[in-house]
Amino acid sequence: MNLTGLILAASAAVALMLLQWLAFIRKTSVIRNSWKHYGLYTIWKTLDRPKWFLVDLWPRQQPLICIADADIAEQLTRATQDALESTPKMTTPESLKILIGATSVSTAQCGSSTAFLWVWLVGGYSTPVGETQVERLPEVHARIGSIIQQDTKTGFAAKYIGSDTWTPSLFQQSIDQFKTLILAGQDTTACALQWCFFYLWKHPAVLSELRSEHDSVLGTDLAGVSSRLRDGPQLLQKLPYTTAVIKETLRLRGISGTTREPAKDFCIDVDGEQVRLEAGAICYVNNFLLMKNPEYWGPDAEDFRPGRFLESEADLISDEAGDGELHPHPKQRMRHIAYRPFERGPRNCIGQELSMLEMRVVLALTVRRFDFIKQGLDGVEDEEVYDISRVVHSPVDRMKMRFQERFGESSKS
Repeated sequence: MNLTGLILAASAAVALMLLQWLAFIRKTSVIRNSWKHYGLYTIWKTLDRPKWFLVDLWPRQQPLICIADADIAEQLTRATQDALESTPKMTTPESLKILIGATSVSTAQCGSSTAFLWVWLVGGYSTPVGETQVERLPEVHARIGSIIQQDTKTGFAAKYIGSDTWTPSLFQQSIDQFKTLILAGQDTTACALQWCFFYLWKHPAVLSELRSEHDSVLGTDLAGVSSRLRDGPQLLQKLPYTTAVIKETLRLRGISGTTREPAKDFCIDVDGEQVRLEAGAICYVNNFLLMKNPEYWGPDAEDFRPGRFLESEADLISDEAGDGELHPHPKQRMRHIAYRPFERGPRNCIGQELSMLEMRVVLALTVRRFDFIKQGLDGVEDEEVYDISRVVHSPVDRMKMRFQERFGESSKS
């Protein structure tokens, strides 16, 4: 066989191997979409819960430093003289840019990368569902555009911005920001509520205490709850246990993290030692690990216990010194920086108060009116419900539950 024949044969073999590998990836989409949570969590525990560790999955993605320490995370996300808005975030994947647009604040501030576009497309937009989503993007774009156009004539934009300033560039930027806010603020809160109902179903005692708090603060007349909340929204600030339930759900099932990429060499303090991170190092603050770290949350870190958010610092004591005396627990007293479902620092979530408000309202209007039962995964003992990475981390089965009115006959799924 001549050289040309050898090259053609080798190329065909490589192409066949690539097609087989792509087919494997598409068949194992659940594994591919959930590795950042469960795979890294298993590695972290196997390594005896280090503060950070290196993960190299090339060519799936660039090597990254996985961080499970609150102090290191805080150093990466706070403002410094060299980075007034904190360490820059990693570039936005091109696949996400397709959704939110090139002028979105997320894309504009972080940039975008096509290096791994083909990996994102496999089993993603290349699937029938993904192709349908891409096909409908112009429809979404047009709908948002019509809303903004109407607002420029009679709404907020007309009153405070004026119609003369609406250039095509500003109009496109507004559409992209609109899509970004919808993407960031809708599925995130919805997924958190799905997990919240799941944990309430799994823990009847917590549900009972939650209902008791609502009876005490909002009254027992369920029909009048909506009007009472409209007339007295301050009542939502008098629901500490409700807030604790939401916070504990977000701790165990945080739907986001943050990935930072220093623009230049960057030093961090690790146990008093200066460690240099090279420019371009991918630093993944893994909140899934950080918010399950027993150093901060105690030996029951993996348990659902809302009461931990009602504990005072005086409650956080231990006998680790070995002198038979109880002393303040220094790590557990750092919970305020280890709790990061909305991230911290200048680039934290601007919608966190709105999200917490929405979740308190939903729980106030539903938990006493309905009983709810999980259907499918984890509805039986030998099946477990878990989350996967779509745009945000969400339950693999969309959290199918059956709701039944407690004081009526109707039943809905």
